Amino acid sequence: MMEPRKTEGSACPPVFPAPKNQAMEPAPPLVSGEKTPPAYGPGAAGEPPAPAPASPARPPLPRWMVPAALFSWLLGWAYARWSWVGYGNSLMFMPLFCLLFFFGVEWMCRAANRPAPKESRLWLALWGLLAADYIFKISAFFYHDAVQNWEFFALHLAAAYWVLARTGSLTEGRTGPFLPLDTLRALVILPFGNFFLRIRVLLRALTDWLRGLSGRKKGNFWAGVVTLCVAVPVLALAAGLLAGADEAFGAALENFLSWITLPEAVFTQVSLFLLGLPVGAYLFGLAAGALRKTPDPARGASLRAEAEKLRLAPAGALAFCLALLLVLYVLFFSIQLNYLTGGFFGRLPAGFTAAGYARRGFFELCAVVVLNFSVLTAAAKASRVPLRQSPVLKGLAAALCLSNLLFALVGASKMVLYIRRFGFTPNRIVSSWFILVLAVLTVLALVSLFRPFPVVRAAAAVFCGMFLALCLSQPDLWLRAANRQLAACGIVEAEDIGDWLLSMPEKQSPWN
Repeated sequence: MMEPRKTEGSACPPVFPAPKNQAMEPAPPLVSGEKTPPAYGPGAAGEPPAPAPASPARPPLPRWMVPAALFSWLLGWAYARWSWVGYGNSLMFMPLFCLLFFFGVEWMCRAANRPAPKESRLWLALWGLLAADYIFKISAFFYHDAVQNWEFFALHLAAAYWVLARTGSLTEGRTGPFLPLDTLRALVILPFGNFFLRIRVLLRALTDWLRGLSGRKKGNFWAGVVTLCVAVPVLALAAGLLAGADEAFGAALENFLSWITLPEAVFTQVSLFLLGLPVGAYLFGLAAGALRKTPDPARGASLRAEAEKLRLAPAGALAFCLALLLVLYVLFFSIQLNYLTGGFFGRLPAGFTAAGYARRGFFELCAVVVLNFSVLTAAAKASRVPLRQSPVLKGLAAALCLSNLLFALVGASKMVLYIRRFGFTPNRIVSSWFILVLAVLTVLALVSLFRPFPVVRAAAAVFCGMFLALCLSQPDLWLRAANRQLAACGIVEAEDIGDWLLSMPEKQSPWN
């Protein structure tokens, strides 16, 4: 179509600039760090930014958590009262602490809907028998010996392990190969990992309570706190000035302050309460820390699967190492045969007394037995081929167990010679018991090589049973009578009366 010709002398129409084609023009350069807004959706040009997602609300505290945190203060005070005051005053507070601890943990587990595993009853029975025996000893004898010191440690260990068993927090749900890990968790990881849990629980309960107050009540509460903080120093300053101005008023004020001063008995209890604060935090961290986590039945299987990845040692290299160790033992026995077998026949090597012969090398032999257990465990867990599936490794492991039995037999002969010369003492009884335990555990390890069974579980049961039998047998009651019988038969040359006997009160000695 042809454009109309412009008539001469007519006005020109207004000229408007053509719209710019924004798609064809280059975009202005972005400032460093600036992001290009999206074309559509949240954050697009002209669109308001989307609101940030709300943070999830914290789950409320379990109803049992705050009362248990407050109850742990009483537990800490009872433990401090038992431990730091003295044995004569502990006859009531040790049973009180044990009962409070048992009922407190049981109530927490029931409040958290944790059923009691069957194994937890066995550990509870062990702990209860140890506690009853310990209470009997401190009430009847008022003294400590070597057996009782070990019993004191076992009492704490059994209580901590029972908490793990009662809450269902054992790694595999029961005692097994992860016994060392569970013991470490019960004594260190859970209590110290949740050591400040009680403070966090109480602070959160306080903040929740303050948050629940209405605005007027909250203002009145903080106003009262500030008023008290200001009024107490002002009152003390005014009383001091008035006491300096008038002697009679000063004397009356001094009498009044002496009347309201805490008596010594109350001050002692407050001190024990402060000493029990870390104990209560430890116990609450152990029990509440175990209850905070839901038991995972698959945890043991996953740890076993991870442990299988550590089987990196070739069977040939392990066999060579075990063979070298056995050759070393053969050389040792061949060189020291006369020295080591002297205890079997009652003769002493030249230059040795009975005490020197018995003490020299006894604990070293026990350490070698423990070392062999460690070597067997490492070989069983690190070998690419399981020990029971390799005839060579199985034979070497059996030979190592037999050498363990020989070491235990030599150590027992030394101790028998020592006792035949000087009689029984608590330390000799504990040493003899320990070498017997090592021998029994060695037999269990040897049998497990040819007939698989839960050897760690069986070893734990045997160890606990033998230790409980040692404690309940009351060795302090029969060792003196046994020494007299040995002396009457002419077996004991000289009775060794040590501090363990001299420290006992004469009137309460059961041997008079």
